[in-house]
Amino acid sequence: MELEKLFRALVKMAAIDQKFASEEVGFLVDRARAWGIDQSVFDQAVEEVKAGDVSINIPEAIADREHMIKEMVRMMAVDGVLAETEKRMCAAACAQMELSADHINAILDDLV
Repeated sequence: MELEKLFRALVKMAAIDQKFASEEVGFLVDRARAWGIDQSVFDQAVEEVKAGDVSINIPEAIADREHMIKEMVRMMAVDGVLAETEKRMCAAACAQMELSADHINAILDDLV
């Protein structure tokens, strides 16, 4: 999976509720460091959200889709608040990925 695309999706997930909790920022910083993502990618993703673009690039491979959903769920949970906008964005991504309810439940079970 292209990590820059995944990182952009996480930034959009964090920004969708129009605020960045300190835990979300810390999570993004950790991912950026681990994945070699520079500040310009973060800045571009934030600008896209400000302009109303919260679209994400859906990976082709099922393993990459699972990885993206896991990271999105982690991002949603990191601040302890599951905002409705975050839940809707994650649900929309799952729908676009054409993952079954059983598949999504298995992903969530793996996280817990």
